[in-house]
Amino acid sequence: MTKEEFTKNILEAEKSMYCTAKAFLHNDSDCADAVQTAILTAFQKLHTLKSPEYFRTWLIRILINECKSMLRKRKYSESIEEIADPGSHFEDESGHEVYEAVNALDEKYRIVFV
Repeated sequence: MTKEEFTKNILEAEKSMYCTAKAFLHNDSDCADAVQTAILTAFQKLHTLKSPEYFRTWLIRILINECKSMLRKRKYSESIEEIADPGSHFEDESGHEVYEAVNALDEKYRIVFV
């Protein structure tokens, strides 16, 4: 498949790619990132495509895998707003001692914990 054919196929699949990403991610900027990453991955792995007639299916599968990867990464992160007061997460006194001990560290060591 040539670069021109690849580009033509991507443009034809653009709307379905966005709709697929939106179904998983529900966020326009994340959808754009997922689609862009899927296109880049597809271009890099184009030599692994066995049947060009299944290009669209192959591309959507790459996109779905990228969306799932983004959701896994999102699950393990918290936004800054959710961590407004780190000391408030501790229920008992021992948690406050740990919090104070971490804050007492030099910045270069404290950043590892934070």
